Amino acid sequence: MKKQNKIFISSIFLLVSVCFLSSFSIVSSESKTDEIFMSRISMLMKDNVIPKREGMIISLGDFDDLCLTYNKYQITPLLEAKHFVFYSNLAWSSTTDKTDFLKSGCGVVMHYSPETNDSIVMSLRMDGNIYFDGIKNLKSFSLGSYYFQPQALEDTVELLVVVDGDKSVVYIDGSRIVTKANLPVMGSYFGLCSISGAYQSNAGTRCTFNDMFLYTW
Repeated sequence: MKKQNKIFISSIFLLVSVCFLSSFSIVSSESKTDEIFMSRISMLMKDNVIPKREGMIISLGDFDDLCLTYNKYQITPLLEAKHFVFYSNLAWSSTTDKTDFLKSGCGVVMHYSPETNDSIVMSLRMDGNIYFDGIKNLKSFSLGSYYFQPQALEDTVELLVVVDGDKSVVYIDGSRIVTKANLPVMGSYFGLCSISGAYQSNAGTRCTFNDMFLYTW
C-alpha cells in the first residue's frame, strides 16, 4: 500500500483532501469475522450480485473522521481493491445545527488514482440522499442522487457497498437502495471520506465507521 501525502485540490465545486492514515489497522482474514457480514456476503452471492468464488476477508476495525472545512471532500485512501464488498456500521453527526444538510455526510471512495487524485465518491448525506460524484482533472461532476431516508443531523445505519469494476450496489440496513452501472474506472484504490456543510468555523461533520470489513476477490 503506497503512502499518500496530504494534499488539497481546488475544484470548481469543492475541495478534496487526500491523506494516508498510517495508524489504520488491517487484520488478515484469519483473525475474526463478523456473522452479520458473512450473512451479507452469502446474500450477495445468492442474489448473484457478486461471483461465487473464493475471496479474502479483511477486518479493518474502526475509523473516526472529523471534517471541519466547509464544502470539502476529505478523502482517506486505504488500500488497493478493484472488486470488493465494504461493510460498516456508520454513524454520522454534525458538531453544529447550523449546517447545510446537502453538503454534509460520509461515504466510500472507489476507483481512486493516487497519480491523478481522480475517483468516484458515494456519500450518504444528511439530507437523506445517496450521492454518486466523480472527481476528474480537479473537477467534480454528478452521477446521480437517490433517496434513502428522511433528513437527519445525526444517525446510524448499516452500510454495505459492492464495487465490481464499473458497477456499484448500495444497501442500507439490509435493503438495496441503488445499483449503478457504467461508472468511470479511474484507479484501483478504496477509501473513506467525510463532507462538511457546517457554516461555523471549527465545526463540521463527524463520521464514525465501526466494525468495518472488506471482502475482495
